Amino acid sequence: MPERMSAARYREMVTGGTSSEPVAQGPAQPDAKNGPICQPVFAEYVLTMKPFSLNNAYQNLPARRVKNRIVPGGRVKTAEYKAWVEAATRQLSRQMEYQIFGPYRLVIRVGRQQSRADIDNLIKPISDALVSIGATADDRKMIGVDIAYTTERNDTLIWVIRDQT
Repeated sequence: MPERMSAARYREMVTGGTSSEPVAQGPAQPDAKNGPICQPVFAEYVLTMKPFSLNNAYQNLPARRVKNRIVPGGRVKTAEYKAWVEAATRQLSRQMEYQIFGPYRLVIRVGRQQSRADIDNLIKPISDALVSIGATADDRKMIGVDIAYTTERNDTLIWVIRDQT
């Protein structure tokens, strides 16, 4: 079994140093495809509220009749999910310093005391909140996720890491 890596060690590995500040050199120059050429390697966010499980994010609506027309049913976001994304957006937007353009990876560490949900059900709500604040342009650009529970934290630590390959 591989050895677990501490957040500080991972940050050091990603940034090439011990600084927690994202690495960016020189002025940002626009690039039509990927945004600024010189941009941070990663952005860090801390979410203190309990992560939302995808199991409770959507509901199925049956088809219904409206003014002699049948309106098809379908899957829609629940009011609770919309409220969670809005609250997470308010909390994360105060922390946003950098936008990551192009392909990126998410690293998420969830405090075990915060949630006991299936860990894979926590990815989409967190990703939706990051897109809603503009931290990433589109969650379709996400190319990987590293998510784990941790006993070292009581909150949720999120890193958005620009892909450098």
